[in-house]
Amino acid sequence: IEVKRIIATRQEYNTICQMRDTDRHVLVQTRISFLWKKQSFAIHTYRQPVDNVCILYAQVNSNHDNERGDSTPPLPEFLQVERKLTNSEEDRKLGSYFISLKNEK
Repeated sequence: IEVKRIIATRQEYNTICQMRDTDRHVLVQTRISFLWKKQSFAIHTYRQPVDNVCILYAQVNSNHDNERGDSTPPLPEFLQVERKLTNSEEDRKLGSYFISLKNEK
């Protein structure tokens, strides 16, 4: 859930700045959402603190298997997908939680 609110005064801004997590960078990303062949996709492109990390999210109906017998949706031809992300240690480091860390452990 994303929460947005307008900060009305400088005092509120200063209060919020004091509560920030100083162990993390501010993430800057671009998100593009689209429908293709009745399938929902979202592309998250990170700009800061890393550059050129793009992750494609696809909403998958688990009741529908493709011709390969898995639930991987057909991908649009206009996208160049390098690989499918798994739950491996390396792939978990591509998530916002790890990208935002200032001192990678």
